[in-house]
Amino acid sequence: MSKTKKPEVDYFEAADRLVAEPKRELRSVKILALSQALSPLTHNRGTEGNETVIQTEAVWTKKGKRSVPALSGNAIRHRMVRAPGSYHLVDAYELTGKLSQKILQFMFHGGALEGGSTTENTNYLMEFWRLFPFFRLLGGSLTNSILPGSLMVGRGMLICEENRKRIELTIPGDWGISDRALFPARRYIERFEYYRYCADKHQRELARKDDPDSFSPMPFAGQAVAIGAHFLHTFQMSNASDLEIGALLHALRCWRKDNGTLGGSSARGHGVIGMQIHHDLDEDALVQAYVEHVSSVRREAVAWLLEHFGGIQ
Repeated sequence: MSKTKKPEVDYFEAADRLVAEPKRELRSVKILALSQALSPLTHNRGTEGNETVIQTEAVWTKKGKRSVPALSGNAIRHRMVRAPGSYHLVDAYELTGKLSQKILQFMFHGGALEGGSTTENTNYLMEFWRLFPFFRLLGGSLTNSILPGSLMVGRGMLICEENRKRIELTIPGDWGISDRALFPARRYIERFEYYRYCADKHQRELARKDDPDSFSPMPFAGQAVAIGAHFLHTFQMSNASDLEIGALLHALRCWRKDNGTLGGSSARGHGVIGMQIHHDLDEDALVQAYVEHVSSVRREAVAWLLEHFGGIQ
């Protein structure tokens, strides 16, 4: 299989461009998020017997080790940031139905190496960062390079007695968490059970009369975090540009606008999340600047994807 040939490395030209370009203002930003389960939350870690079990983590308390429901940083990163941000780029660049599997894998799941990594072409990488601040935020794997990102996503900590100390170390001191009574984690765990309906029972009049019944209702059940439970989590960026910060804020807006969910069984109404974020940023200005950037580099961005991955129709 032939690979797309990259331009030759020209480090002197790259150095000249670095000197000539306006200095980017880079900063570190921490966004605090408080999420609430608006429907049963089934963010699962697996099954035990015939029932699903929710994601938990071990927490040491004065009474010993306890298992506490948690949201993985990986799930938050994908569902709240990468997926909605990538869908926006596909829509903005009018690429629906035109993307190769390699581009889809990179945009929505971070990509994969094909063989070993190589010394990166500086010009090529700088162009990539300029065109795609969203992927500078997240990082990923191009075909021959692993690219770091600027975003670190914290795990979702259940607001409960077992997590009291962790919460106090995460939130601002003026929130007054020390004076509040918190429930133990076990109070937030519930069980659900559903039945799959069978057509030969509920639409029997549509079937042939000589066709015997062949199915019986099948129950399925598992654990869920109860409606109303709150989780505290963070989005932290190191040495990020305003366009990267705007890309994150815009992705979170897209996720919330699309009735954001987390975890499984969303088709059954599970996993609906309400989220508030706390920061001291000019959110509207940062989001607008990012959206305008995406529009302004549309043709160049599509050309870059075509050159590197191929497969755009």
